[in-house]
Amino acid sequence: MHSAPLALKLTPSQWATGWFFGIVALLFLAQSLLGGVLAHYRVETGGFYGFDIARWLPYNLARTWHLQLAIFWIATAWVGGGLFLASWVGGGEPKHQKTGVYALLGALVVVVAGSMTGESFGINDKLGKLWFWFGHQGSEYLDLGRFCSSCWQWPPLLAVSDVSGAPARLQEP
Repeated sequence: MHSAPLALKLTPSQWATGWFFGIVALLFLAQSLLGGVLAHYRVETGGFYGFDIARWLPYNLARTWHLQLAIFWIATAWVGGGLFLASWVGGGEPKHQKTGVYALLGALVVVVAGSMTGESFGINDKLGKLWFWFGHQGSEYLDLGRFCSSCWQWPPLLAVSDVSGAPARLQEP
């Protein structure tokens, strides 16, 4: 005979990770819609149901965003899932963990918005000589500028190092 499952109590930081999964859903939706636009570009290269969409969303920008969004939603889900499971795996929640989750969420928003804005400005030649740092590098999958690329590396490193609990552990005898 099986016993009833234990009730799971979520910690404040686990509730905060819900935002990550909401963002994952939005990024996935945006990627899917851009996939539809890209498929339509194959059929009607000069427009989108009669509208000149290439004026606002050129093919190379739609393709870049489509690929970048796949990377972003997968990475966001991975970081969010890791943060969600950390309290269960670790057996508790460090002080101010919820604040750290929100800080990582803010970093994610800055990187995604900065990347997509920079790619758009770079492709539309609005950045001048700064295109390499903030624009579109033109790589196969990782098109974001070097500055945003560097920023994207920080959130996972912060999550792994557990910044909120590290100073307290360093001070222990």
